[in-house]
Amino acid sequence: MFPTSVVSTICAVPISKLSFYPHEEEVLLRGPFFQVLNFYKNGTIDGRSLYVIEVVMLNSNRDHPSNEELGDKADLARSVFRTIVGIRRNQFCYDYCMRNKMTDDAEAYCDKLKEDKKTLEDIRRRSCMHVNVIIIIIIIYTLWFVVYV
Repeated sequence: MFPTSVVSTICAVPISKLSFYPHEEEVLLRGPFFQVLNFYKNGTIDGRSLYVIEVVMLNSNRDHPSNEELGDKADLARSVFRTIVGIRRNQFCYDYCMRNKMTDDAEAYCDKLKEDKKTLEDIRRRSCMHVNVIIIIIIIYTLWFVVYV
């Protein structure tokens, strides 16, 4: 669908039929770590209203082929990864909402952030050493992603 795009079709939803500018062939990125943060009108272009959608999407892949090498620990790795990405996403959303004085939303993200941190701690307690190794690998990858992307 998007042969010259760096965006894979699995994470892109075409919205040209909804757009005032269909010739731009816009796409919205989506995925399991996608979160809409804000939607508002922001002026006009050529006499037409301009709408802004602010989103955060963490482009992360928890099902890398090497995941299968973990054998019976693959489900644990997915759970740890999903929880860590949730923590990162909810922290970002919380910070965004605080900066933009969206206090009700910030409170909801704070609650979710606490829940995710508790989930991660519960996983650590139940799984001990395996989780610590997986977390170190994920943190290294996440730091690389944040610094270099």
